[in-house]
Amino acid sequence: MLHTVEQIAIRPMRADDVVLVEQMSADLSVQSLYYRFFAGVPVLPQGFLRQLRNLDHDQHEAVIAVCGGLVIGIAEFVRSADPSRAELAVIVADSWHRKGVARRLIGQLTPLACRAGVTDFEASVLPENHAVRNMLTSMFPAGRYGWHDGMLAYELPLRQDPASEPRHQARRPRWWRIAAHQVAAHYRERKVEQRERDLVGAASGLGRQVTRELNNPAVQCGVVRRQRFSSIRRPRLG
Repeated sequence: MLHTVEQIAIRPMRADDVVLVEQMSADLSVQSLYYRFFAGVPVLPQGFLRQLRNLDHDQHEAVIAVCGGLVIGIAEFVRSADPSRAELAVIVADSWHRKGVARRLIGQLTPLACRAGVTDFEASVLPENHAVRNMLTSMFPAGRYGWHDGMLAYELPLRQDPASEPRHQARRPRWWRIAAHQVAAHYRERKVEQRERDLVGAASGLGRQVTRELNNPAVQCGVVRRQRFSSIRRPRLG
């Protein structure tokens, strides 16, 4: 029977799931195992399976992806010497690669880590493992990495510092952008001094947009039609 990604269930791992995890070896290539364990092993190592049997859901936590009664992926974290940091690892059955399974696993594991007091994931990735590198860059935009023993050592903050968050989470409404263009053109025409523009910019979000628009080449070249400030009206809502 052919299964789809909509049928995948992600849940915390239980002790009796180890048998199902071991069976996943049948759908793991040598390359997938090497990317996960950095060694040429033919199946999931017994030491790894023993660790899963002793899962304590605090120092060591894991979630699994299940579809059709089979485990098709597992993501886990193990705390490091600093209890606020934990090593992240994930492996997905070959037939389920590039279907978003690893993303869903990490997405379910991250809240569990946060509730346990973990603030940063650490991950070691081989340079040639481009799929995982791209995934980590996409999922953790504030993350960074360096080189260690020929591998990429990632540091992945789970809670982004508000000061480092993007200022614009959503695109401004069209009326707002038009108004900002008009105000910028108005102040350009009157040759307002920089000090006065700074005061306007500190007063409101619209003022900050004005300051940015003043540096817009289109405004500087006179492309934007100049209108009187008094003609700007916010559309009525309803």
